[in-house]
Amino acid sequence: QQHQQHQQHQQHQQHQQHQQNQQHQQYHQHQQHQQYHQHQQQQIQQAQPYQSYTSFHATPYSAPPLGMRPAPSLNPQPVRPSGRCRALIIGINYKGTQAELNGCINDAHNMRNLLQANGYPNDSSHMVVLKDDTNDHNYMPNGKNIMKALQWLVQGVGRGDSLFFHFSGHGAQLPDKTGMEKDGLNETILPTDYKNGQITDDELWGSLVRPLPDGARLMAVMDCCHSGTGLDLPFEYIKRKKDQYGGGHWREDENPAHSTGDVVMFSGCQDDQTSADVGGGGMFSSQRAGGAMTNTFLKALRSNPNPTYVQFMGELHKVLKKGGFSQKPMLTSSQRFNLDQRRFSLTQDIFPNTNQMLGRDKRTHFKPASQMNQDLNGLLGLFSGIDKGKLAAGAALLSMLR
Repeated sequence: QQHQQHQQHQQHQQHQQHQQNQQHQQYHQHQQHQQYHQHQQQQIQQAQPYQSYTSFHATPYSAPPLGMRPAPSLNPQPVRPSGRCRALIIGINYKGTQAELNGCINDAHNMRNLLQANGYPNDSSHMVVLKDDTNDHNYMPNGKNIMKALQWLVQGVGRGDSLFFHFSGHGAQLPDKTGMEKDGLNETILPTDYKNGQITDDELWGSLVRPLPDGARLMAVMDCCHSGTGLDLPFEYIKRKKDQYGGGHWREDENPAHSTGDVVMFSGCQDDQTSADVGGGGMFSSQRAGGAMTNTFLKALRSNPNPTYVQFMGELHKVLKKGGFSQKPMLTSSQRFNLDQRRFSLTQDIFPNTNQMLGRDKRTHFKPASQMNQDLNGLLGLFSGIDKGKLAAGAALLSMLR
């Protein structure tokens, strides 16, 4: 009996200690979340003057803590565009490497021309183009400059502002050690100095998406391999039928990352797919070399400058399929919306926040993947010990894969 009482006493003490540890951990997470949120509010105030890229000083990236908090009181009123626009465009050909591409810099030029034609000012306070054919080290798309430019893009952004982000280059995947990703992999983009590290979807979400205030809009186009969920947005649009986008539905991620801004991303392919780099000729006979997704995006807008999202996604799918590409374009968003009603626009039609909880929620733990996309990573010379057979088979497609 004394032994049982002693065991019960020990179990009670262990239970109390466990509860205290949990409370301490929750308090610590809450404090960390509050401090991070306050830091972000200091960094981004509504409707502040935009700084030029050359005078902007970035701060070291700080990963957002896990945890959710209630959103401020929701404002369902339509957002009036402020007329302020800002863009970050990145095109990397990786010239002189084993994985050199041909069309990414052309993609950057084409996107810049599109945005200028739609009212985006072409000065260092409103538009930054990073590409690897420059002699200016400030505009070389290495990891440091890309992270700086991501922070610059959201600096001073307020309600009604429109932002645009375009990346054309190599994308890859790395094992996700946090257990957040269902496939066990983080999607990444590769700067020019990729051997020093890749930029993950977690970092893109933390830098670009999370800081946006309610009523600010970001449109993103990612033309690279494995770009499907490249911004870690919580909602993926699922088609109702194989080739029809109307009447589909939004599927929430198992471990969603919610934010207040209105963010929509068009990706050139699914997470497990590659994206093509194409030359002139064929379906793109009037254009220079470029990415299949970027060329298709521009072609779809020329055919219908004011489509609904259903019409626009349908056109992207149709043009890529007609061109013989197996890659499937993908639409993800920070907010749910009706694709049949919402009109595609680079500067208008901004949606207010509808997410009641904000932050990154871990509902399910997934096992990290044991292998990466070895074909692409091997071709880039990032890792040793790759499957030589796969490398030999993939080498012939090197100039086409992103």
